[in-house]
Amino acid sequence: MTFEIVAAGPRRRFGERFGPPLLAAIGTSVVAASAICLLLVGPLLIVFAIQTFAPDEQAGRVLSHVPDVVRSNLWLIWPTAVIAIGGPYPGVLMQNSRRNRALFLRRFGDTDATSAVSAALNRMGRRWLVITLDDGNVAAISTGARAIRSALSIGGAAAEVGIEIAVGVAKIYRALFVVCLLGSTVYFLVAFVSGSTSGWNIIGIVGVCAAIFAAGIITALLSVPLLFSALALADDAKRRDSRYSAGSVEDLLEIRNKLRDQTRSFFAAKLAVVTVETSRDADLWRAGVSGFALHADAAIIDISYPTGHVAWEVSDMLTRLGERCVIVGEAGRLEAIQAATPADSTALDELLIGRRVLSYQPTRHGLRRFARSLQATLEARIRGAVNENQDDTLMDPAERADALFKKSHWRYQHNFSTTDAVSQTREAIRIYAELAHADPARFADKHAQAARLLESLEVRQAASGRRWSRRR
Repeated sequence: MTFEIVAAGPRRRFGERFGPPLLAAIGTSVVAASAICLLLVGPLLIVFAIQTFAPDEQAGRVLSHVPDVVRSNLWLIWPTAVIAIGGPYPGVLMQNSRRNRALFLRRFGDTDATSAVSAALNRMGRRWLVITLDDGNVAAISTGARAIRSALSIGGAAAEVGIEIAVGVAKIYRALFVVCLLGSTVYFLVAFVSGSTSGWNIIGIVGVCAAIFAAGIITALLSVPLLFSALALADDAKRRDSRYSAGSVEDLLEIRNKLRDQTRSFFAAKLAVVTVETSRDADLWRAGVSGFALHADAAIIDISYPTGHVAWEVSDMLTRLGERCVIVGEAGRLEAIQAATPADSTALDELLIGRRVLSYQPTRHGLRRFARSLQATLEARIRGAVNENQDDTLMDPAERADALFKKSHWRYQHNFSTTDAVSQTREAIRIYAELAHADPARFADKHAQAARLLESLEVRQAASGRRWSRRR
């Protein structure tokens, strides 16, 4: 068989190797800065309130121990508050950048292939969500709180003591919060009813500010006892949610939508397993393969056991994804397949002519090298690739055409991404044209509406191109 067996992938680019870790580090720094600013806001707020609202004599006495640098730069309270409030969301967003989706295909029950890809995923980090269809013999792999779990199991007694201390401190702060809030409120009310402006003095101001600050401390401390257990429970939940069972096309469509929403989830699985009940429908797994490929950035196919089903998967993925289809196999079996005589040729032979097949060895060193090679190969294959319009085997053609038309019409109305809208409208027109042959009364008008929308989009696209040319 004329295919090339390779053991190493291409060299990874500098940005691909260090970009995601650097972005995650920046996100962590932003979150840490937000936490620090949250702790600083309370004291700065108290100093600001005293200096602004309290009489000069009282303010001078109370703030005599506050450094002049702080008193002269109280304007920093505003950027500090902005960072404390607005920093966590972009920080978490940078930590959890969108993950690419890959479809992993091989012969059902091929444990060597599953072990190799699972080991590779554990070393590839959280940049990939791999989906595989199987008969139920594959274990899902979770990303989340493995270290947290170990810490809980090792230091259980210490964790319990820490939790008790945190709860005790939280109770003290809660009591202080109630006392400060009630005391300052009563003080303000008495001063307001009596009409005495001297009541608006340092005691009431400090009481209100201390109550606000104590509320934040209480929230933080009360979350400490729940942090480790919540992370571990979330990891367990995602592990359970990473295994799905599908007995119909509707089930596959629902599962695909769920997995699509997990690309930014912190605890989303690395390897999600979809168990297909082929006993009900022999073609269900083919519909699942083609349907999941629609939203996949790449496909990984193991050909260690070149069965007829594997040959069909290779053919379908090469048609749909082209070079984004990464073919792998166990080194010993690949050599045996390559040394096969013409009499032993299979349907897979013609599909692999001239292609590079990435090999792996089921050893510790071999799996480590395979992880690096697979990651580099996947990154190189998806670089600059664009998902072309494909037939969605999990959706009714009429429903898919209607969804594409509505989406492109919405983009046209709101002047968003004309290029994407043109592509979606052309795909809708193609589907409507095929459906109109069988049912002209139902789909002829829809085809005409889509054609008019495409004409409007192309006019807008041409006008946008002329404006861009004049700017240049």
